[in-house]
Amino acid sequence: MQRINDVISPELIKLSLNGKNKVEVIEELTDLLFRNKLTSRADYIAMVYKRESTLSTYCGYEVAIPHAISSAVKTPAVCFGRSEGFNWDHQSDEWVRFVFLFAIPEKKTGCGGPHLYHFLYSAQ
Repeated sequence: MQRINDVISPELIKLSLNGKNKVEVIEELTDLLFRNKLTSRADYIAMVYKRESTLSTYCGYEVAIPHAISSAVKTPAVCFGRSEGFNWDHQSDEWVRFVFLFAIPEKKTGCGGPHLYHFLYSAQ
């Protein structure tokens, strides 16, 4: 059985984000992933922005969950960042303080792909 420690660890958590907007925060959290979880920072981040362009990943209550399924992801991972707050989308008043960035491999690897969502829900 997979454990939550398989996808999130202390080095993937940043409690004082420096970014002041969506792009800066996504890039800052991607830097945490790039150390061990990605083969290509540029390819992964392009997929995050592509996904974000289809529908905002702001989900209310000061939370956003940007994510991407990408061949640049070696192993599934979740980054978490906390901010003093910033406007997620300048076309609305979506204020965000908590960001979870999901990195999901294109090919299923253990708890990857769409199963990552189920894994996170049921992880011990």
